[in-house]
Amino acid sequence: MYKRKAVESAQTAADLKLHLDKYHAQLKEVQVAVSEKTSTLQQQSFKFKRIQVIAVLCLITVSVIYSALKSVICTVVVRMKYVQLFV
Repeated sequence: MYKRKAVESAQTAADLKLHLDKYHAQLKEVQVAVSEKTSTLQQQSFKFKRIQVIAVLCLITVSVIYSALKSVICTVVVRMKYVQLFV
C-alpha cells in the first residue's frame, strides 16, 4: 500500500514538474515578447520626440523668416510712399 502511494506521489510529482517546465517556458516566451515590444516602443518614442523637436525648430525658423520679411516689406512700402511724395 505504501509502495503504491509512493509510486502515485512520484507520478504526480513528475506530472507537476512537466507542467512547471511548460509554464516556465511560456513565461520565458512572454518575457522575450514583452522585452522586444518595449524596445520597439522606446525606439518609436525616440523617433517621435525627435520629429517633434525638428517640427518646433522648423516653426521657429519660419517665424523668424516671416518676421524678417515683414519688416523688409514694411520698409519697402514706407520707401515707396516716400518716393511717391516726390514724384
